[in-house]
Amino acid sequence: ENKWLCQSVLREEWGFDGLTVTDWSATNNRVEGINAGVDLEMPGSHGVHDEMIKDALMNGTLKMEDLDAVVRRNVNLILSARDTLEQKGKQQPVTTTNADSISNTNHALSKKVTMQCAILLKNDDNFLPLPQKMEGKEQQQQH
Repeated sequence: ENKWLCQSVLREEWGFDGLTVTDWSATNNRVEGINAGVDLEMPGSHGVHDEMIKDALMNGTLKMEDLDAVVRRNVNLILSARDTLEQKGKQQPVTTTNADSISNTNHALSKKVTMQCAILLKNDDNFLPLPQKMEGKEQQQQH
């Protein structure tokens, strides 16, 4: 829910164009998360945050273009997985004769994805965790 970190650093400075996902059950305020550029809340709220989002759109605390950007990134992820999902239906069922091959392929793919997605933050000067009340510009100026 930190706009400076999600937008200024991750997207603008580092050029990240993928999907940002919360830690498990780490959403404090979904509207603030959307405003900051957090794309996917995990686990989902089972509709609890839907009314908050609708109200925020109506009262102007959430802009439609910010919600659209979050939706667009989620749809892009789904569409990028389409080929993989279509191929899954064409794969051979797992048997004792091909289980090792499938396992090795999945392990190699998992390692590749992890290497492309992992972000390591070095916690110099105890920068993390971020203070909850600190605004983005103050954070940027301090560090």
